[in-house]
Amino acid sequence: MPLLSLKYPKIVIFPYKTTVINSAQGRVPFVVPDKVLWPQLCEALDMKYKAEMHSGRGLSEDNLVFLAQKAFTSSSSNPEDYHNMTMSWAQFNRESLPGRNFTFWQWFDGVVELMKKHLKPHWNDGAILGFVNKQQAQDMLMSKPNGTFLLRFSDSEIGGITIAWVAENPNKPGERLVWNLLPYTTKDFSIRSLADRISDLNHLLFLYPDRPKDEVFAKYYTPPLSKAVDGYVKPQIKQVVPEFTTPNPEPSGGTPTFMDQTASPSVTHPSNFGVYPSIFRYYQNVCTFSYSSVWWNWPRWEREIDWMALNGINLPLAFTGQEALWQEVYRALGLNQSDIEEFFSGPAFLAWNRMGNMFKFGGPLPQSWHVNQLYLQFKILERMRSFGMIPVLPAFSGNIPKGILRLYPEANVTRLGPWAKFNCSLSCSYILDPRDPLFLQIGSLYLSEVVKQFGTDHIYNTDTFNEMTPPSSDPAYLSAVSRSVFASMTAVDPQAVWLMQGWLFFNDAAFWKPAQIQALLHGVPLGRMIVLDLFAETEPIFSYTESFYGQPFIWCMLHNFGGNSGFFGTVESINSGPFKALHFPNTTLVGIGIAPEGIEQNAVMYELMSELAWRKEPVNLSKWVSLYATRRYGSTQENLTAAWRLLFASIYNCTVPHYRNHNHSPLVRRPSFHMNSELWYDPADLYKAWKLIIEAAPSLMSKETFRYDLVDVTRQALEVLTTSFYQDIADAFQNHKLQELLTAGGVLVYDLLPELNRLLSSDRHFLLGTWLEQARSFALNEEEAKLYDMNARNQLTLWGPSGEILDYANKQWGGLIEDYYAQRWGLFINMLVECLDSGQPFKQDVFHQAVFQVEKGFIYNGRKYPTKPHGDTYEIAYKIFLKYYPQALKRL
Repeated sequence: MPLLSLKYPKIVIFPYKTTVINSAQGRVPFVVPDKVLWPQLCEALDMKYKAEMHSGRGLSEDNLVFLAQKAFTSSSSNPEDYHNMTMSWAQFNRESLPGRNFTFWQWFDGVVELMKKHLKPHWNDGAILGFVNKQQAQDMLMSKPNGTFLLRFSDSEIGGITIAWVAENPNKPGERLVWNLLPYTTKDFSIRSLADRISDLNHLLFLYPDRPKDEVFAKYYTPPLSKAVDGYVKPQIKQVVPEFTTPNPEPSGGTPTFMDQTASPSVTHPSNFGVYPSIFRYYQNVCTFSYSSVWWNWPRWEREIDWMALNGINLPLAFTGQEALWQEVYRALGLNQSDIEEFFSGPAFLAWNRMGNMFKFGGPLPQSWHVNQLYLQFKILERMRSFGMIPVLPAFSGNIPKGILRLYPEANVTRLGPWAKFNCSLSCSYILDPRDPLFLQIGSLYLSEVVKQFGTDHIYNTDTFNEMTPPSSDPAYLSAVSRSVFASMTAVDPQAVWLMQGWLFFNDAAFWKPAQIQALLHGVPLGRMIVLDLFAETEPIFSYTESFYGQPFIWCMLHNFGGNSGFFGTVESINSGPFKALHFPNTTLVGIGIAPEGIEQNAVMYELMSELAWRKEPVNLSKWVSLYATRRYGSTQENLTAAWRLLFASIYNCTVPHYRNHNHSPLVRRPSFHMNSELWYDPADLYKAWKLIIEAAPSLMSKETFRYDLVDVTRQALEVLTTSFYQDIADAFQNHKLQELLTAGGVLVYDLLPELNRLLSSDRHFLLGTWLEQARSFALNEEEAKLYDMNARNQLTLWGPSGEILDYANKQWGGLIEDYYAQRWGLFINMLVECLDSGQPFKQDVFHQAVFQVEKGFIYNGRKYPTKPHGDTYEIAYKIFLKYYPQALKRL
């Protein structure tokens, strides 16, 4: 019965009584009548409620009157008025309640689920009145002493319960008001129980009508935590409702109200800024969904979400599957399938399609893609919410298909200029002015669909002007834009909070001066926007915007661009940066975040960053990384801790101002005589660490984490040596030394790169074949498989039809080294040799034309690459070490 009632409310709940009666009278079972009498429906609802609660306390007459008032939008409190009223199925579970985006059944079922999972004992104790509206609570409490409170179900939140209490207005002594706390939901009680929350709030004294709260709830309080063990103090979460300035939980005009540290995040108060442990621990970047997780299946997603939970992440992006919803919205607006297919990019490029940078390339998206992604999103959200996380869902930014212009020719639409090096056949997106009424129509239509399909935790991400210059710098215009974008959210979800990436302020600093930044931020009430200070470890924005002019922000480590391979870190900066933000004058810091464009590299940086969210001060980096080595390998070998201390003091501690970790190594860039060969660290430290790890290897090869790091540190050493050979090649050519050119080029192309390819091919984490196989696994037929294969290969290499963002997403993987990077280097060396032989100058443009054919050939070569590792990692790494370590030392 309970399971069926959730899955089939129309059959089991709606006509619960009449179906049985009709069956007895000879009618066909489970034929659903058009309408049922309200008393019959009440009986079914009461039976369900008692069955789910395993309680004799069902729905009282007052409770049923409350439900009738809600169902029929009536103010009558007389039960007799409803006896002859009927309810249709549409009223029950198809039509939304007035002013809401959910139905009567969805509201009632949400209450049942909340009570069943978390509040059953309190209902059975009579502690929860529940079915009381806001005005009734006001009338009941105003006659009681200050500190009297009651628990009622939220009118605006599915599965929400709020605390209403009477207290003196802190702004007007002598005036008494009834206050309503923002509703709690299942996710809140998975973090801290209702009883403990009530215990935390000292201003709550008596449960209505006059029961001392401890008399009712004390038996459910969590016992006090034990004292420190082994020098560690256990953290404790407590609810806080600071002094507040307004009784209205919906802030307006930028006036701050309050925010429960672990409840709904709709509003904030300065008392909650700059607190540790951080309120929010954010994870991911809009680009991560293309550079890393685009081809993930459910087991891989599940593992990532479990990692989030283990590392305390509570605010992850949840962007999967949104195109399926957009497709339905576009169809509802009148677009045809051709319009839609011309708009969506291929899977590997959806991040930039979503941000309005480009369209069409890599598409069209097969319908099977939408089905797969929706399936994944449902499971992703279920898993995230089961851990108490707040998934951040997508909202509308104004990016529209060209077909909208045909349907709405009067719409205020701007066509942007080219993005990156793409021409206007694939970029120059169409952006709908947020002030146009059509923006609100499309934005609310889409967000309604998001909330309907995915539910909501009230935080939404969208980014205006991402790597695009606004058409006007007028502060009034910019405020109007953000105000309109936010209005499209609150039209659907009055509790909406806008999470915005602050990347635009850094990326186009020439445009975004203080007046423009403040105007954009202040178009949204203070506390209803959270800004991601996305690249704060290198380019913090909060420090020159007076803490984002009062809007809450999250200090983020971006760290990685394009998902590139290669050691990198800014450990001193991330170890101190969050605490500088914490102690910044009038700080509005509400959390720290991890926001790489691509993941699955440099695990140590993400371990450190996630731990800092729980720290009150910087860690001792040398001590921390020594313990990290022990934890990672389960070994106390001094070689390992010494190696990691060397790496942390050098390659993981970039202190070059304004440095971007975008791998520019000649190894992974199209060869030329203008390549970036500078390093931010002394390679001697890398080579010392390499030697220490090689020496520790024989006894640790059974550890997967060690094997991975052995491959990675050897790979890094060969990357640096590639730069040395490139310099030898360039010097030999410039000095017309053919023999030296042949020697350096021959070693690079015929030994070093093949050895690197063999090394990478020996570990499952470094295989091109895995990436391609994951892409093809989403296909239903060979046509789809070829489309996904092209997307996967192109992103790694040309990044566009003609190399528009060439090598941005470079990787060092087995198969990719052999068939892409080595082939380019081979062609380069051959052309240089031919030039010296013939006495002709090297022409870079001629080489570009030739090498483009090699690059394009890789994308369409059709070769299947291994998906399982091959070779003995230790033997390969040790052979490389013996061969190249002496050379490395000579080149220092």
